[in-house]
Amino acid sequence: MPGVYKEKECPYCGIKHRKRGQYCSASHAQLSRAPISKETKQKISETKKEQFADRTGDAYLDQADRARNAADHSHDRIKDPVPPRQPDDFSGEVIDGDVWFSDSDW
Repeated sequence: MPGVYKEKECPYCGIKHRKRGQYCSASHAQLSRAPISKETKQKISETKKEQFADRTGDAYLDQADRARNAADHSHDRIKDPVPPRQPDDFSGEVIDGDVWFSDSDW
């Protein structure tokens, strides 16, 4: 459906386009974002290290559970409990996989 959006000019490269948003591509939209400073990255790193230093803490255990569930889901592992199998209740004798009954069992 060409021509649905009005014609705009990309602020990064100056190309005229009829796409959604003000940028001509996702890569040009990403360039307009402010870069994360090294100080901010360092603060985030320190905070995460503190959270996960105690391997018995709630934050660590919650994150471990989420990671385990995501791995199970991505590998299509079925986590539903399976009831134990009950032994077959045959009063007859099994020979070659067939159940044989005596005349007195009927």
